[in-house]
This record gives sequence, structure tokens and C-alpha cells, in this order.
Amino acid sequence: MTDDQKNSNPEENRWGLVKAKTRDWTDEEVAVAVEYLKREIPDEWAELEQLELTTADLNGSRAIGIQFAALAELHPECEPYEMSQLSRKIPDVRRGAFRVGK
Repeated sequence: MTDDQKNSNPEENRWGLVKAKTRDWTDEEVAVAVEYLKREIPDEWAELEQLELTTADLNGSRAIGIQFAALAELHPECEPYEMSQLSRKIPDVRRGAFRVGK
């Protein structure tokens, strides 16, 4: 029997902490977020584009943190894990723009 099977509440892990729920961000929601980022933090967006084109290494860039903060402003109703889920979809959109010529 696993720990999850022993737990009577499937919403909690074995330590009694509530499990984070996932959010399936739609393509439309992601597109709105991308347009918001391009408009609200254009310098950081350009920096992230350049980094992804050259090294794909975003470590050490403050722009990624600023992007996360901007997404949190756009969706103040969301939990940090939801922002992380949205944030992980943004680079795919940027890379897709490179393939189709922006």
C-alpha cells in the first residue's frame, strides 16, 4: 500500500499538506500573457528573446524574475505554482516566433 492509498484525503499528501493542483492554461490565455509581457516589459522581453536565440541559458538574468512578477500582476488571483505553469509555456511561444520569423 502506498502512502497515497493510506491517506484518506486524496487532496493531501502523507504529511497533511494540500497537493498543488495543476492549471491547464489555454493557448488563448498564453497568447494574452505574451502580448501583456511584450507591452509591459519590452526591454526584458527583448533580453529573454536574445538569450534564447544565443545561449538558451536564462540563469543570472533578472529578466526572468521580472517576467514572473509581471505575470503575477496580470493574474493576481493565481497561486505561485499556477504562475510557474504559465511561465513555462512562454518560452515555447518565443521559440515558435523565431521559427516563423516573428
